[in-house]
Amino acid sequence: MCNSKTELNYFAKKSLVFDNPFEITNCIIDISSNSVFDIKNVFANIMKLHIPFTQIRFSLNCPKQKITAIISDLKLFNDASLNEMFLLIPYDATIEKDLKNDLVIEKYLSVLFYGCEEDKESVRAFNNVQINYTKAIISIPGSCGVTKIDNFIIQEEFYRESLKYNNCLNQKLALDQNGEIKNCPSMAKSYGNINDITLVEAISKQGFKDLWHIKKDDVAICKVCEFRHVCTDCRAYLQNPKDIYSKPLKCGYDPYTNEWEDWSINPLSRKAIEHYGLQETINT
Repeated sequence: MCNSKTELNYFAKKSLVFDNPFEITNCIIDISSNSVFDIKNVFANIMKLHIPFTQIRFSLNCPKQKITAIISDLKLFNDASLNEMFLLIPYDATIEKDLKNDLVIEKYLSVLFYGCEEDKESVRAFNNVQINYTKAIISIPGSCGVTKIDNFIIQEEFYRESLKYNNCLNQKLALDQNGEIKNCPSMAKSYGNINDITLVEAISKQGFKDLWHIKKDDVAICKVCEFRHVCTDCRAYLQNPKDIYSKPLKCGYDPYTNEWEDWSINPLSRKAIEHYGLQETINT
């Protein structure tokens, strides 16, 4: 308890303004056995936009040769402004060995192997590379958008961004496995294919930034939730696909009762699950 105004003034009010110098802060690239775009061209586009964080997600059916070739090309970022990269990879002992012994990327790299025999978090960190392991089989992109306590982000910058912008899509772009440029790989709307246009051209198209401005305080149900500014907001999978301000489909929390339930068994979610074709991924 403060005993005087002088003591109270020690707790200076912090600015809640969210600002950074980047047009795009993060990029997601999905890669499968069917992907035919030139990854070196994609990397050159990312470097032109000075994107500080990039995530590459390899599907379960992605050939090992394609994964290792792309990992080898990560060295192209060594002289770029990229700060951090995340790789999501189906487990393979050979790829794991190559990562530990032959990787030459000089940026911070976080790797999550999925489909492993056991969960191991941060069990090995060497140089600028950290490798984690999970037993989960991750469906790409269908596993996105799950709301749970383990996924909450308790960070001041995230909170400030959430007050004014969509805390998942703001300043984000993505390439789906076919090279379509989107706000998120799970979304249907494409702003062009990376084989035909540049990322700069795509993000300049009308409508690309519209979803950036749907904040949690605009979303049905979420607007009264006590967790709204620590929970990543999904606009790709909605409980009501016809309403862009609908509650995220994969959230089972009810702020009116303070109770969690399995989102996939909610009667309101059944039509949406069918609409998005998520029947095979509801348990991931």
